[in-house]
Amino acid sequence: MLNIVVLCSLGLGSSFIIESNVRKYFKNKDVKYNVIRSDITTAEFYEPDLYICSEDINFNVNRKSIEKIELEDLLDEEELNSKLTNYIKSKGF
Repeated sequence: MLNIVVLCSLGLGSSFIIESNVRKYFKNKDVKYNVIRSDITTAEFYEPDLYICSEDINFNVNRKSIEKIELEDLLDEEELNSKLTNYIKSKGF
């Protein structure tokens, strides 16, 4: 199972947009996943496979085994789809 944490400053607005687009992306895919929203202060307490956030969030991943996707435009589903596809292919999901 692929565990994803989407995050933003407060864990409400931007992360909700990203979460919705992640769910759309996986809707017709045969990949088991779990996605949760978080704010930047509590995100480090999770142990996901992947963090997704906007590129303007000042969030650094402290563990090398966890990757991060940064999005330039939260509303650009093509950007998210492309980056998620590349990540999934690289990990063999």
